[in-house]
Amino acid sequence: MLTLPPFIAHRGASADAPENSLEAFRKAAELGASWVEFDVMLTADGVPVVHHDDNLRRIAGVDRDMAETDFAELQEVNATLATAIPSLEETLAVLGKAGLLANVEIKPTPGTAAETARRTIDTLRRHWGHDTPPLLSSFDWQALAVAADVMPAWPRGVLIDFRDTPDADWRRAADRLGAYSLHLDQRSATPALVDEAKALGLRVLTYTVNDPDRARALWNMEVDSVFTDRVTAIGEAAKSSE
Repeated sequence: MLTLPPFIAHRGASADAPENSLEAFRKAAELGASWVEFDVMLTADGVPVVHHDDNLRRIAGVDRDMAETDFAELQEVNATLATAIPSLEETLAVLGKAGLLANVEIKPTPGTAAETARRTIDTLRRHWGHDTPPLLSSFDWQALAVAADVMPAWPRGVLIDFRDTPDADWRRAADRLGAYSLHLDQRSATPALVDEAKALGLRVLTYTVNDPDRARALWNMEVDSVFTDRVTAIGEAAKSSE
């Protein structure tokens, strides 16, 4: 279904440009990435935008929640920023021009899992510019269940952080959701865990890997792809490991 690259630019080339920005996606392509990863959530009026945090404080310096901010209000915030928070539609236009494929993380604000999944997929259906489908992932497995129902042909990745949910039954979730891949914190990756996931037919992706030696160790474990902020360094490590 997919041919995963050895590395994926995490929120774009986020060591070289502001994360989840159009600049970060263009820079990722310029530096040689073939895939990017980014987060999608909804504004208060249901517009899918590319942003990671529930609150705008860290990125925009404004103490307000995305879930309480209309898209028009977000544009007013963007007008004060050097780098705007883009809509999903704007992002897909840039990806199409740059020839970038993507792991789209569905990142709902509390209580919006189903709506976020549906609106994200609707926008992707209308504006995705490749024959190869996007890889959809989420920590919110309800969102993935909706994705499986709405767009079953597109691959899904179960995201998990064992530090937050040490007892989560990822095996059952992966089976129930018809998952393509398991995405986990690279600090949790062990040869035994990778082997178990592979035995279940899952691809394994790990985040966030910025040390070339750690990337090589993960590839040696047969991790399929690593998410990285440092596209140049990890890209060079990937070439030297071929």
